[in-house]
Amino acid sequence: MLAVALGGLAVNLLAMWLLHAGAEESLNLRGAYLEVLGDAFASIAVIAAAVVIQTTGILVVDPIASGLIGLFMVPRTLALIRQAVHVLMEGAPPHLDVREIEQALAAVPGAQAVHDLHVWTLTSGKDAMSAHAVITDAAPTEQITQALHDLVHERFGIEHATIQLEPAAPRPDQGQMPPRNGGRICGTSSGTICVDAPAADRATRNGGPGGGVARLKRTCGGLFVLVRSPL
Repeated sequence: MLAVALGGLAVNLLAMWLLHAGAEESLNLRGAYLEVLGDAFASIAVIAAAVVIQTTGILVVDPIASGLIGLFMVPRTLALIRQAVHVLMEGAPPHLDVREIEQALAAVPGAQAVHDLHVWTLTSGKDAMSAHAVITDAAPTEQITQALHDLVHERFGIEHATIQLEPAAPRPDQGQMPPRNGGRICGTSSGTICVDAPAADRATRNGGPGGGVARLKRTCGGLFVLVRSPL
């Protein structure tokens, strides 16, 4: 038993040395490293038990050594399971700060805000991200998209990023008066009337077609509709 344990310890120490470099980068290599580490501890326990049995004849040392081997492996096994479940549940990588990523993306020139930001681990050493970025109307989409991807890759090491650009919503105080170039004012939903710009001016002064109170309303596309409400 002693000779076998000594041979196993030598092999396990060699395997630990080979696996140690990649154990921090790959979950698979970490699992293999912990397995070899457990075997090395088992070999040490067996060597100690064999020496005690040969010198004292106390056989109960053998099951005690087996119990110690099990207790040594339990916490490391639980830690490995917890890491694997975290990856399977697409949890945020522990080495990345999601709030920091959000602030960095929003600080890119042309970006106003970032929402629906998700960061997760595809596999060991490969992280992914998806987000919606609100940009200004004048921001060039191709340039800002490239700038956002370069940021998450170079600063945070995220290889795969999906970023959807969204235009900023118009301010409520914008576009309260219609264009006066005779252009068409659009609106076909319930309670709205399609009119030309000059007709819109007259309608707002006269109470709108058919009487009632008329007011101009700006749509999300920057156009105007004439909304008529009864008195």
